[in-house]
This record gives sequence, C-alpha cells and structure tokens, in this order.
Amino acid sequence: MNEYIIGVDLGGTQMRAACFDGALNMFSRVAEPTLAYQGPDRVIERLLDLIARVIPEDSTSVLGIGVSAPGPINPRSGVIL
Repeated sequence: MNEYIIGVDLGGTQMRAACFDGALNMFSRVAEPTLAYQGPDRVIERLLDLIARVIPEDSTSVLGIGVSAPGPINPRSGVIL
C-alpha cells in the first residue's frame, strides 16, 4: 500500500492542492482562483473540492493534510485571522 500526503496552499488570489508519495514526489496537483469575494463558505467548499481531486482512489492511505494560509491561525479556534 502506498502512503500519500496532501498539501494545500490557501492564498489570497490562488488556492492549490497537491498529492505527494512517501518520498515526497508530487504526482497530482490542481489550482484555481481563490475568489474570496464569494465568502468563506464558498471558498471552503471549493477548497474541499480541490482536495478531493488530488486524493488517490485508495484514500485510506492518506497520512495527513497540511494547509498553508495567508495569515495567522488562532490555535484555539482554528480560524484564519
């Protein structure tokens, strides 16, 4: 069984997702405009769609998902400030 890591970049103008194998070789990636003016719920919905598009068919082998964001994250609430 292969093990995978998902990386997500939530930027001010672009959001990206990529899937890496255990040796950190990228084999799948997607990107779209962030379109923040559509509101946080729509951005999250589109971000989840990006992640779904890079996750391998055997999703039980995903070790984790790392997310980068354009601002600080409140560690207690998980909200991007």
